[in-house]
Amino acid sequence: MVYKLMLVLTGMLVLTELQGQLSGSVNSHENDPINALLLSFDYFTNANPNNINTGTRQPSFSPSVNFISRFGVDLSLAANFLGNSDDAYENYSSELDLMAGYQLVPCKHFTLYPSYGHYFHSNNSNPLKAFFTDEFRLDADYSPKILNAGISAGYLLGKRNTFYTEAHVSHTISIDNLFFKKDNFSLLPGVDVNFGDYEYLNLYFLDELTADGTFYSNLYNYPLVRRYVLRQHLLNPDMTYTEILYNYFADKASDNFKLTSLSLNIPFYYMVGKFGISAGIYIFVPISQPDYLSDDAQFYVNAGLSYYIGFTPSKQVKGERGRK
Repeated sequence: MVYKLMLVLTGMLVLTELQGQLSGSVNSHENDPINALLLSFDYFTNANPNNINTGTRQPSFSPSVNFISRFGVDLSLAANFLGNSDDAYENYSSELDLMAGYQLVPCKHFTLYPSYGHYFHSNNSNPLKAFFTDEFRLDADYSPKILNAGISAGYLLGKRNTFYTEAHVSHTISIDNLFFKKDNFSLLPGVDVNFGDYEYLNLYFLDELTADGTFYSNLYNYPLVRRYVLRQHLLNPDMTYTEILYNYFADKASDNFKLTSLSLNIPFYYMVGKFGISAGIYIFVPISQPDYLSDDAQFYVNAGLSYYIGFTPSKQVKGERGRK
């Protein structure tokens, strides 16, 4: 989920900046809306599907296509290839994401962005990565010139359903004409705070252990689960491995809505003409995770390239020709 959030953030910032540049180059009416297409390729040294730290490094490659209409509707198609994310945590699995959203601007500096996403997972994806297939989300942001603050709420559906919220704040440092005319460099240091619960995950594992005796073998492939079971078996040698896990999930199944993680972000973006370069440094800090998941902080970086194509509405072009 972290890489999905950063892909959306990158796309929105690049499009906002380049849209202004292109509208100014097409005609003198810089506020005239245009349609836009953004082609991107992003790489993350690590990713946390569903904000869960499995203790395994999972690099990701993500090509994407985003269409932004002048009416505020966004459509995107993104592929994601995630390392060490198959059933054995050794090979790549893949994912295809279809997303649609609509941007509302009720007043100056304030935006609302309802969106929907559907996720297709490859057959070899491990259960934690392929847990959800659909997401409904609402983002509310207040963005004056140098500050961005907002809150998001989402509902995820799949093998189990869950609700989450996120709050974020970032400071914008923007420099125009840094190296070339009409280029832009932006730095956005910020903090994300995530809230939710792990009841959906505990109940899923409990149901699977009860219904399918072979599920334990798949769950035991998780390095952190294996270490937890071995540690508990030393303390309780009379219990089987399956009994240890079943008793744990039965005892911990219910969970309260709480702070689950923090993320410290330092992304930057450089745009010149129709090309964009993005990179960033991130620290993900899990909080109050279940014992079978890692609570170690993760450090990772990303890099990306993008190319922007603007489409001026035909009526607008004709109007410009008429004025000439």
